[in-house]
Amino acid sequence: MKHKTQKRRWTIILAITLSLVILSVTCACQSNATITTPAPSTTTASAPSGKIDVLTYHYDNLRDGADTSETILTPQNVNSTTFGKLFSVPVDGDVYAQPLYKSDLLMPDGTIHDVMFVATAHDSLYAIDANSGAVLWQDSFINPANGIIAVPSADTNSTDIYPEVGIIGTPVIDASTSTIYLVSKVKDTNNNTYAQYLHAIDLATGKEKFNGPELISANITNPDGTVISFDPLFGNQRSTLLLLDGAVYIAWASHGDNGGYHGWIMSYSAHDVTQQLGVLITTPNGSYGGVWMSGGGLSSNGSYIFVAVANGSFNLSTQDYGDSMLKLSPSTLKITDSFSSFNYKALNSNDDDFGSAEPLLVQSGSTSLVITADKLGVVYILNQNKLGGFNKNKNNDIQEITMDNNPVMNNMAYFNGKLYVGANNMPLESFALSNGKFSQNPVSQTQNTFGNGGEDGQGANPVISSDGTANGIVWALDNTNIGTAPAVLHAYDANNLKDELYNSAQVPGDAAGNAVVFSAPLVVNGKVIVPGANVVTVYGLK
Repeated sequence: MKHKTQKRRWTIILAITLSLVILSVTCACQSNATITTPAPSTTTASAPSGKIDVLTYHYDNLRDGADTSETILTPQNVNSTTFGKLFSVPVDGDVYAQPLYKSDLLMPDGTIHDVMFVATAHDSLYAIDANSGAVLWQDSFINPANGIIAVPSADTNSTDIYPEVGIIGTPVIDASTSTIYLVSKVKDTNNNTYAQYLHAIDLATGKEKFNGPELISANITNPDGTVISFDPLFGNQRSTLLLLDGAVYIAWASHGDNGGYHGWIMSYSAHDVTQQLGVLITTPNGSYGGVWMSGGGLSSNGSYIFVAVANGSFNLSTQDYGDSMLKLSPSTLKITDSFSSFNYKALNSNDDDFGSAEPLLVQSGSTSLVITADKLGVVYILNQNKLGGFNKNKNNDIQEITMDNNPVMNNMAYFNGKLYVGANNMPLESFALSNGKFSQNPVSQTQNTFGNGGEDGQGANPVISSDGTANGIVWALDNTNIGTAPAVLHAYDANNLKDELYNSAQVPGDAAGNAVVFSAPLVVNGKVIVPGANVVTVYGLK
């Protein structure tokens, strides 16, 4: 995986925040919840019904990016007069992970809050009241006083994530046990060693549970006796965690294609994180094959897991699956089916990753599709039940949509029979589904473009809010100037993307934080939450 440098200066506010974090840290790897006496919340035990929780990236394991239970925000009231920025909350690092949301959470002091959970590249996790912005608790997974810090970008020989690498992949929440799972990445400066940990954190208290944290490690021995070990320094845990049937799934790519890496996928018991259930290397006899998917997640239809593997070695006889879609059995991670691009050699040699978008699953009547994309601007539509395998002459997929050779380096969304795609330096476009195939040309598109055509400033990463099939709104961030200018929040009518309802550049004071690569807004219960550089910003009805 490669993407360009994010240049920014540390602000005085960040320096002060970091100092406070250093003073509060007392342990190298376990969470240390700093509890803040919360401001009174507007949420009570008798809060109106109908509120939803957002427990994973893009709302569900299908990764469709659609919240179809939004009853507050409509195309009629989302405009610069009635809608805008409510508040922002400074945090101690850049927010690459999508915030998650738990409504009506009972806290230890007996108060009830709607809580957004925000993870940072400085290895912190925040529980923040979504209505007031009060920090309810903060965990830090580093201990600078004892030499344990977030990994400096320079150590990875890359600036794909800058200036430090802590919690990058979006966590996942198990509402049934009130637990959030995440992966932290740290450096021990005393001996220049690196480690990654799987944490299971109680939502209300911020304390570790289920025997966490667990040091992540794995070794695979090939038939020739070669041993491959997981590399905690060069393993980039960029993709979203998946929770399925009592197991947590984690995937890794690389930092700037450095370190002679492999793509890794591991599964752990959600109820005892010391129990590793399965390990898969995507290129056991080759190299590369990272799983990054522009920060998206492994997807699941409940029976199988789908993962898009980026550029790397491809050889079916040696089980090397670069530039491929894999269908896995849960827990064991056994490969049950696959699709591989016929032009894998060109994709690999030119770093034109297949799988630059997460697998999006569409379940529509008898139609069961899995959709991904590559850096050449090709959108691949596959059959969940028969992915298509490998054909050296052409792709055995259902359909391909080309985006004028502009990379698709963001995740897509699906709503009400339409696929929403935002390629680099292009408008956000929608394609209509009919008889198992999408329209070859867009049925609607925005008047503005997203990104600058290169890897620095990706295209739109859309999400949709609606009340069932009514009042559909498409939300997307313009992250053209990564780290140097605010992200711009856009809202469009889902039926006609030409109709822009709102953007945060229209009103003085509505600006979000500086843009962070691949970031996506979270829309839930009348709020729009935007991650940024050292800040999270909340929008809603004024």
